[in-house]
Amino acid sequence: MTDNFQYPHTGSGEGYSNTWLTPKYIIDMFDYEFDLDPCAHPKSLYTAREHYVFTGGLTNKWYGKVYCNPPYGKELGLWVSKFLNHRSGVLLCFARTDTLTLQQLLRCCDWVIFLKGRVKFLNSEGQVGDRPNAPSVLFGINCEPPNIGEEGTLIRINTEEDL
Repeated sequence: MTDNFQYPHTGSGEGYSNTWLTPKYIIDMFDYEFDLDPCAHPKSLYTAREHYVFTGGLTNKWYGKVYCNPPYGKELGLWVSKFLNHRSGVLLCFARTDTLTLQQLLRCCDWVIFLKGRVKFLNSEGQVGDRPNAPSVLFGINCEPPNIGEEGTLIRINTEEDL
């Protein structure tokens, strides 16, 4: 590992962090395990059975049911594209409904969950970080949505009835 290695969730700008690690309560909502987290951080290894931490999730092959909380910086579109091409799993991102990325996800996924309030993401130390400046959403393809109870609103989209 080189000194300038950056985890997928780490921004490169001085004073800027792109570290928004998934809190465990989101993973615990699902009744199943994920096979792979392609953009994991050493402090969030509870997200799936396998993780790409020191290797590039954008270049390595994805397999099984993935859990993807991609970096929310300039490469977000690349992560979303890889997720949509993989066609199996869950992706977490900010709910910025005016963006092309979110519109693309809405057209291609089976379900979406708009999470209640703001997710209390973890920072690079595994501690609750600052409050994010946008709400969050989960997108699912070829997998069951979690039982979210009062934690958000589930909307099924692109179902067989819609085709």
